[in-house]
Amino acid sequence: MVWLWLVGAALAGCDLASLRAAMTEAEDAFAELETDTFTAAATEASFAASCMEQGITPLDAASYHRLKALKAFLDGRPADSTLAFSAVLATQPGYLLPEALAPSGHPLRVAFEAAQQLADGGSFQLPTPGEGWVHVDGRRISTAPAGRPWMFQKFDAAGLVESSAWVPTGGRWPEYAGPVIAPVATAPVPAPVAPPSPVTPSIQPAAARPRATPVQKGLRASGIGLGVASLTAYGAAFAARNQYEGAVYEGDNPRIKSLHGLTNGLTVGAVSGATVSLTLILAGTL
Repeated sequence: MVWLWLVGAALAGCDLASLRAAMTEAEDAFAELETDTFTAAATEASFAASCMEQGITPLDAASYHRLKALKAFLDGRPADSTLAFSAVLATQPGYLLPEALAPSGHPLRVAFEAAQQLADGGSFQLPTPGEGWVHVDGRRISTAPAGRPWMFQKFDAAGLVESSAWVPTGGRWPEYAGPVIAPVATAPVPAPVAPPSPVTPSIQPAAARPRATPVQKGLRASGIGLGVASLTAYGAAFAARNQYEGAVYEGDNPRIKSLHGLTNGLTVGAVSGATVSLTLILAGTL
């Protein structure tokens, strides 16, 4: 078996033509039950996929997943065969396993039918490359499947392939540089400035109000007394006016004349008294 691996490695090319030819030969050998030929062709395809210098298509990725499914089946790993078939169906929807590879009831067909029942295992975000882009199963996307194998390719800014690999379920892919993050310049932190000392406002005592003289006291007292008298006169004038309006309503002429003069006199006296009262109070205060 070692010599078959060496022959496959020696014949492997790193171009699409070599990869496709090796995958076709491997499938034909599997159908013809030529195990040695299948192993040599599968080894040649594996080397070609790992050193690929061109971008593969989704159909190329599906063919390679199919080759991995056949290889896992021959190695006695049916679970891995089912996962590889699920990658075939995800990359090439509608694919039907040929009868030449697996007739009805064949264990390989059982593995394929199990893959048809597998649920989507979700996806995860790939790191953003510093330059260029990434292909997953022949498509330029930034996410990769989490529950099945997948084909990885990294392109540089000019569109040339930098690395290629078949990534098993949960496996690692070739590392590549991410974006260069320039350090963020930070402004110097100013030295702390001591807060100004609190200034206690000086409270000046209010100037003492000079005491009122006896004359000022007398003027204020007179003004207050006259103001009270004026309010009393205004109240009497208001009552007299009510009586005056009643006399007018009754047509009592004698009362009308007497109350008219009384009302006017009281009103004039109240207003005059209030004016004099305010004058006396101000004079006794200032």
